Amino acid sequence: MDVNMDWRPKGLEDWSPKLTLTKRGKYFCVEAVRWGKDLEHSNVYVYIYAGHQLFMRCEQSTWGCPFEMHGISLYKLHRGDNGAITSHQYGNDYDHLWHEERNMDGNDKWQSAMHEAREIFEKLSALEAIQ
Repeated sequence: MDVNMDWRPKGLEDWSPKLTLTKRGKYFCVEAVRWGKDLEHSNVYVYIYAGHQLFMRCEQSTWGCPFEMHGISLYKLHRGDNGAITSHQYGNDYDHLWHEERNMDGNDKWQSAMHEAREIFEKLSALEAIQ
């Protein structure tokens, strides 16, 4: 993706932009994030909220994700003001050392991240509808 960085105010030319695309279900949220000086990095984040049927199956580790997700490298537990768990966050990254500019499926990292974000959203939506 060619990105014109001339829009940044003078003095902020060395700041990196971040693009976050978010889609929400009733009890979950999926984010596809593109970031870096030239938006060259891509990640996908998933938040599972109380009320989703997978919420109780989430384990508090990167390996505890109850659904398939590419290269999980992040787990974060979110709590409300009262200390109760409000969501489980899982994230991945498409910038592993073994990835080239194009992933194994022939797509660039952003295309791969967006494809996975859509797939995860559809799977979590289907599970949410079963409840």
